[in-house]
Amino acid sequence: MSIEKAATAGAVPGTEVPPVDFTPPKITRLTDPLLTTSEVARVLHIHVNTVRAWSDLGILKSFRLGPRQDRRFKLKDVEEFIMNYPITDTPES
Repeated sequence: MSIEKAATAGAVPGTEVPPVDFTPPKITRLTDPLLTTSEVARVLHIHVNTVRAWSDLGILKSFRLGPRQDRRFKLKDVEEFIMNYPITDTPES
């Protein structure tokens, strides 16, 4: 039995059955995961307070979630940060 026939089986004659959407849901969490402040700090090898400061200054893009206003960072934004900011071994004088 086809899906269409199964959807209309037992239906009252003269009534229409709405079409069923079989497209998979969009899963952005898997394609662009969200990182916590601690996870970003580990990836960048910096202290979590530095991540917070850079977020406050707009150096790292972030957004706030929930009543505690926790920071979250998109993986693509962290990758973009890594590609655009040069790494130096010594602080500039």
